[in-house]
Amino acid sequence: LHIDKYAFYECSKISRLVLPARLQRIDDYAFSWCVGLTELIFAEGNTALTFGNYVFDNSQLLASVTLPNRLVSMGSNIFSNCSYLEYAAIEELDGIIYAAEGVELGERAFAGSNELRTVILPSHIIKIGDYAFQNCNNIRDLVFADSSFDLEIGAYAFSGCQSIADFELPARTTFVGDYAFYRSGLGRPAQKMLKDSGYVAAYADGLTFADSARELSFGEYAFAETNLSNITIPVRVTQIGAYAFANNPNLFIINFEQGSLCSSIEEGAFENIGGAALASASVPYGRLPG
Repeated sequence: LHIDKYAFYECSKISRLVLPARLQRIDDYAFSWCVGLTELIFAEGNTALTFGNYVFDNSQLLASVTLPNRLVSMGSNIFSNCSYLEYAAIEELDGIIYAAEGVELGERAFAGSNELRTVILPSHIIKIGDYAFQNCNNIRDLVFADSSFDLEIGAYAFSGCQSIADFELPARTTFVGDYAFYRSGLGRPAQKMLKDSGYVAAYADGLTFADSARELSFGEYAFAETNLSNITIPVRVTQIGAYAFANNPNLFIINFEQGSLCSSIEEGAFENIGGAALASASVPYGRLPG
């Protein structure tokens, strides 16, 4: 079964949609602007499924969606601008591998879905597409299943996501793209705490890294303009792109783990950080530009 382009475009009276197990493809804009859609169900099956572009965008009353594990390809903007969407998940594989090379979450997949709070991504997702969750201001829970697949986080993927304060980068991550967390809510400013009749600064991590042997690199502006106050760069980071941590005025502590593999810290990587001065920094000798 194949649902063609614009097949149900602007069908505002559809409120409940059950898609059959034999469905193989949904083409561009097939259910776009179905503004009355409140329930979307995919019947269980083992037929590989592909999405075109904008297939469910502007489903403005849809609050929750769980995509089937048989989904093997996604176009762009599949659930963009779904203004009531709070929960989005993709089922974990259950014995059958539908795409041996893994699956990419499409570009701008949920961009502009501003009420989105919880995102659950399974082990076979290998890339978060560019702008996938840009400006999803209410995301608080990001769950990534571990696996043998490498994971790439695309450009601007979580930029502008102001409610992401704490995040552990999954162990299988190998690349964080340009502007991936730019102007996100990562981290918190240092807090003053009373100790021995005086005040000391308490620095929250905000961004941490799961243990892994995989090499990892950061693109340009990957973590620029956030709330980070403390960052420990793990051994496995090999490259830090230009302005990757720039313009973080609360960032006062930077530590590279002993034995760092970092061979390149590009121009402006830590420009305009820490206010007047850093409280602590440990940088591999000879790795700074110039």
